[in-house]
Amino acid sequence: VTSDAKVVTGYVLVNTTDTTGTFDESDKTAVFTYKKVGKIIPVDENNTPIPGADTPTYENDPDDPTKVTPNEPTPTVPGYSTDVPNVTPEDPTKDTPVVYTQNKYGLT
Repeated sequence: VTSDAKVVTGYVLVNTTDTTGTFDESDKTAVFTYKKVGKIIPVDENNTPIPGADTPTYENDPDDPTKVTPNEPTPTVPGYSTDVPNVTPEDPTKDTPVVYTQNKYGLT
């Protein structure tokens, strides 16, 4: 039954119940538990979210309902830059803060 788990956009499979064993004549219910995926959160040097910055949700792995796509690109934040070009979350259900530094401009 575990092969019946489906990829659900915006969610990852976190638990299954009653998906193995021998089925007999009586009814049995298999339970698939999903949890919402996290986001990439642009933050400043003080770990404060940057107002107005995009916070993209992780993309689902099309072949595995328990994972998200690795190496997801970090968003462009006008007036800021980051040394982190992409993110692979350790836990796909938790947000990942990415530190951005405000660009410095000089006048001539």
